[in-house]
Amino acid sequence: MQCSSLQVTVRTQKINSSFAWRIAAIISITLLALCSHLRADVPTITLGIADQLAFDQPRINIELIDPDTGVVIGPDFASSFLLDTGANSILAVDDAIAELNRGGYKVDGQFYERGVGGVTEFDVSAEYDLRFYGSDGTDLTIHDTRILSSTKTSFCPVPGSCSFFGIVGMPVMDQRVTTMNLSSIGGGGAEFDPFDPFSGLDFMQTTFSDDLPQTEKRRYTVQLDPAIFLPHADGPIPAWSDLAFVPVAPTHDGTRLESNFILDTGAQMSIISYDLAYELGLDANGNGILQDEAIGSQEIGGVGGTIDAPLMVVDQLRMPTEQGVELIFESVTVAVADIDPTIDGIFGMNLLTSGWLGAAFGGSEDFDALRDLLGDAGFQDLLDDIGIDGLQSEGSLYPFFEKVHLDLRPGQRKLYFDLMPDVPGIVMPEGSLHGDVDGDGDIDFSDRQTWVEEIEQTYFGDSNLDGSFDSRDLVLAFQSGEYEDEIEDNSTWAEGDWNGDLDFNSQDLVVAFQHAGYDKGPRANVAAVPEPTHLPAALSGIAAFCLLRRDKSR
Repeated sequence: MQCSSLQVTVRTQKINSSFAWRIAAIISITLLALCSHLRADVPTITLGIADQLAFDQPRINIELIDPDTGVVIGPDFASSFLLDTGANSILAVDDAIAELNRGGYKVDGQFYERGVGGVTEFDVSAEYDLRFYGSDGTDLTIHDTRILSSTKTSFCPVPGSCSFFGIVGMPVMDQRVTTMNLSSIGGGGAEFDPFDPFSGLDFMQTTFSDDLPQTEKRRYTVQLDPAIFLPHADGPIPAWSDLAFVPVAPTHDGTRLESNFILDTGAQMSIISYDLAYELGLDANGNGILQDEAIGSQEIGGVGGTIDAPLMVVDQLRMPTEQGVELIFESVTVAVADIDPTIDGIFGMNLLTSGWLGAAFGGSEDFDALRDLLGDAGFQDLLDDIGIDGLQSEGSLYPFFEKVHLDLRPGQRKLYFDLMPDVPGIVMPEGSLHGDVDGDGDIDFSDRQTWVEEIEQTYFGDSNLDGSFDSRDLVLAFQSGEYEDEIEDNSTWAEGDWNGDLDFNSQDLVVAFQHAGYDKGPRANVAAVPEPTHLPAALSGIAAFCLLRRDKSR
């Protein structure tokens, strides 16, 4: 989106210094003055309409071991815990703490934790070895650690219906790569059967590694900043690690706000603060309240209890990546709630699982059939309690991400997104696919080649951007009906414009086959790009010269 159509607000922390405020004001004015130049060259990928609630959340299994005896004290049956990037520590409740108590669990003190609903007192355990397991069965251990526990807090919406028995926070994700395989939610591609409400579904797979897994998908990276909330207690301190801020730019009705959201896999829904909501103009009538503009309300639960929050729809959440491309979530339903004065919002799990609901059920009719079937079977109270009855069935019918990787290895603090093939390609505000991506000060064929081979890691001709150039790409391009047509500047990458001149013609075919990627499979499996022959190289030079003249003349 062109910055000239946006109101850009630079959000700053409160500083007790008039000099600092003057500097901040100068920076803000300078950014506004340069805005049209900066935003004009920002490529974007529109992911699609975000789901309202998370379709699934990551879970792992844990157990506590007495370090003196090596004996496992539990939990056994109730060992499944929610993997929560929005939690500083580790918490056992419900059947998990009941099993631990039967195994000889010891408490050394108390700890007061603040959540969305207020402050709650928890027990702090004696020191144990914490062993945890990813979906692949690989076990890891944190030695001599303390966890939180409670016999009063519960995560079961209905007694006996727990999907997890506690929370495992950032301490298990420190110093390693955590991978959430969202594609496993789809149950291997099985189709939905209206007589089997759980057909075509599976749980998300979560694994841990010392190395970042490779991919053949398009991958984008976001730098994370630590969100530091220090524990305060007179007694023993539980295992504790920093949370992560992810950069997000909410955009609504022409207003864009550069903000910091907490990455929170434990949140089923994304949240924005009241300040952010008012600055975005969500209080349309200006009466100082949001309830009359809200599309509904949602009970937000967590440590400390629950609150009732108004639901609003934000036009876009934009996420800047290290590749210079902004990922755009559209029509995002958010709850409005204040978590902490330093937190602008919560980047919830619903954004990561968006599209998998539609992909699993194939549309709103199948999903409505599931809800009706569960309701007829006597599960309506459960649907109401866990929120599935309010799931948005009109969201994207294709998923956004195959996998998401949280990299917290030493010297790293990044989030990686592996995009699914159905996600559209890069688009510039002017309609082209990229700008000056090689940073040499102009836009020419080398930018096109950098975008294709390095950013997208694919070949010229890969119309559907699935990482390979094959017959499916040719079919897709020719189906557009724009080959050698008489309309100028009417073709996109998916419609055969591979050389960047906005038309689909023989020059695009020359460029595609000259780069020798046809039927070679994903680029990651190709050792080197073959050298072009003299004739295609000459034709490529002519195409590059024409492209350069076209771009220079704009």
